Formats: sequence, structure tokens, C-alpha cells
Amino acid sequence: MEFLLYLSSIDKEIVNLIYKSDIQIKENTFLCLKRKKFMGALNRRNKTLIICTENIKNYAGYTIPTVLGEERDETKLLIRETLRHEAVHVAQNCNEGNPLALKNKEEMKVNTYKESLINKSAAISKSEEREHEAYWLENKPELVINSIKRFCF
Repeated sequence: MEFLLYLSSIDKEIVNLIYKSDIQIKENTFLCLKRKKFMGALNRRNKTLIICTENIKNYAGYTIPTVLGEERDETKLLIRETLRHEAVHVAQNCNEGNPLALKNKEEMKVNTYKESLINKSAAISKSEEREHEAYWLENKPELVINSIKRFCF
């Protein structure tokens, strides 16, 4: 899977926890081809986390991943955020589909851009609370790991 090339060691730990929680990870599925703006999704029924690597590359502008990774690479950043975001949904799924309630919504500040994404994602997922939490946590990989461990194991 190509998206693995863009991950840090902490993100690879998230991948391992996802597999241990009995969720498959698939890349560039039909959903990604059908919806070019999708970056990722969690299919709860099929127990599948989807990463739309090609959509992310097209959106962010593809650059070849480097071992050193010193340059700012928007593709790498978006792939990592997408994995973490969907991993939060894995933890929420383990919590019977409920938000993780790590903090009050007022304490989970997100920037204006992510605020607009919350509304778009909530239109699909039917839960503004879960989406807000996932967008807030996608830059906090340690909390994502702790959440999966707490709710899935």
C-alpha cells in the first residue's frame, strides 16, 4: 500500500492498532474513484478503513516521499491526517459509535478551514460531534493511539 510510504513511526503504530482492532485497511477503493474529493472513510459494516491516496495526491500535489522528509510535503501531511482522522472513527466505533468525550467541544478548537470540513463530513456521517472530535484529534497522534487502546482493547 502506497500510503505507508508517507507515514511516520507513530502513524505506523496507529496502523498496527487498527489491524489489531479487527479493521482492514484498503487503499483507492471504488468509493475513492467515485468520489474524487474523498480522502478517507470508515465503513463500519465491512470493518474497513479506506485511504484514498490517489485523491489526496491529486488534491495536494504529488511529491515523491523521501526518507529524510525534511521538506514540507502537503501530500504526506494529508495522508497522515486522514489516517488519524479515520482512526478516531475506529475508536468511536469501538465506543458503540459514540464520541470519545475526551474534552468539551468548546475546548476542542479547530481552525476555520477544518470547521467547514466538519459540516461537510457531518452531512455524510450524520454526526457533527464525532466529526468535530476526529478533526480535532487528527494532529494529535498520541491521543489517537491512547483512544484506540482505551476503547478497542
